[in-house]
Amino acid sequence: MMTSIRRFIPLLAAVTLLGAIAPVVRAQVPSTATWRANAESAYHQGEKQFDLGNYEQAVQHYTDAINADPDRARAYIGRGFALYRLGNPRKALEDYDRAIELDPDSTEAYIGRGVVAYVLGQKNRSLADYTEAIRLSPNLAAAYLGRGRVYGELQEYRRAVQDYNQAIRLDNTLSEAYANRGLARWYLKDRRGAREDYDRALKLDPENANAYAGRASVRYAQGDRRGAIADLKAARKIYAERGDRDTSETIEKVIEQLQG
Repeated sequence: MMTSIRRFIPLLAAVTLLGAIAPVVRAQVPSTATWRANAESAYHQGEKQFDLGNYEQAVQHYTDAINADPDRARAYIGRGFALYRLGNPRKALEDYDRAIELDPDSTEAYIGRGVVAYVLGQKNRSLADYTEAIRLSPNLAAAYLGRGRVYGELQEYRRAVQDYNQAIRLDNTLSEAYANRGLARWYLKDRRGAREDYDRALKLDPENANAYAGRASVRYAQGDRRGAIADLKAARKIYAERGDRDTSETIEKVIEQLQG
């Protein structure tokens, strides 16, 4: 709000000095209500374009919303998500920082910053952001899912499993929660639990490439070479269809080794 008020200071000075043209000046300056309406409209256009996958257009609309109302935290959050999708996590991080300055109680902003910090290799910062999101919204499965992923990267697998357990309690339809818990259980030498999790993940989402790849490891460890190859082929196909050529080619090499 203070930023918006400062923008009017030069205009107020002009009105004071040029009282005769005050009615004209007032007519040309949008009211606060108009500015807010414009910001709201631009924000919703940004949301619409984001949902359509048009991230560059979404960024422009969110920027228009911010220009109209610089204190609109939601616009920074939306732009942060869009920038992240466009492969610009550092700029996204700046938007999440600003969103949190404006709204320190925004769970969404902390989760967004947690995601970006994780990608940028800032694991401890990511962990802190997810923990704050959980404090603000203790019944939000996504926050536990994100923090579990960080714990996994930090090789704190038991803590990761605990967070995935909680995510699943809150939302038992999350395929990624089962797949990620399967990976943590794999590292904890719980092969049976890992297999059950991967099976469940794939039942929920037959296109979960990570679950196929993880289950392939379990099957191979259990002596099921044929099943492992079948899962790897399924994972390779999905990665290729998504345009992840590097992962697809890496899996192809593993398949060749197993078949050799």
